[in-house]
Amino acid sequence: DIHPKVSTPIPVGQYLESRAEFGIRDTYYLISENGDAEWDEDDTQNRFMYDFFTEVETTLMRDYANSDNSNNGFTHEVRPYIEYSYIPDVDQDELPYFDSVDSIDEKNAITYGVDNFFDLFGNSSRQYGYFKVYQSYSFASDDSDEPFGDVNFKVGWNPMQHIGLTYKTKVDVYDGGFPYHSLE
Repeated sequence: DIHPKVSTPIPVGQYLESRAEFGIRDTYYLISENGDAEWDEDDTQNRFMYDFFTEVETTLMRDYANSDNSNNGFTHEVRPYIEYSYIPDVDQDELPYFDSVDSIDEKNAITYGVDNFFDLFGNSSRQYGYFKVYQSYSFASDDSDEPFGDVNFKVGWNPMQHIGLTYKTKVDVYDGGFPYHSLE
């Protein structure tokens, strides 16, 4: 499996960051039967596909210093963004399945979100914490009944260098439940 990509920044203004990315993926299979395994297709298979990605974002930042005018305080960065991803629908029925690279789903979606970063400055400049939220809207034909994806939340806290806590969850906008939780 090879997947080279070309990425370039796109100048869209003084306060916006933007980039576009185009990739080509070629996956080659050489299949041999072992033991009781049966394979009804050709011994060699190949899948060729492409993908496209673009994003636009901006960064808003403010420093909050202690009232005693010391160098201690924190910086809050807010990064709203919007992304577009496209992967065409490619027939993969005749391919073997070994891992997630062997079955790549069609994608035609816009993702929008906001990332928040809290960085300490002063004696120990480092990232102290973050809060991220994002959601996707799919234009893919398989997702036409429920085009909105889950609302994803990710919170991280780094009280000391090399020690951190991360919590991730998703909210299903159609059922209202939480189908995923992760604490690291």
